[in-house]
Amino acid sequence: MVILKGVCLALLGIWELKREEIALLKELGSGQFGVVQLGKWKGQYDVAVKMIKEGSMSEDEFFQEAQTMM
Repeated sequence: MVILKGVCLALLGIWELKREEIALLKELGSGQFGVVQLGKWKGQYDVAVKMIKEGSMSEDEFFQEAQTMM
């Protein structure tokens, strides 16, 4: 599969990336529910990685939020 820079992964049907393919670079922000970090996917694509604090939301709520952002 070829992934072009700037293409939304949702259009390609990709919901989750392999953790070992992402290098976390720096924290972009944090709040009540977790932290967002800048990451590099496959060494070349900038991605935002949202990490949820344990117990702050259910898995269903997380996936609903992710679907809204896509």
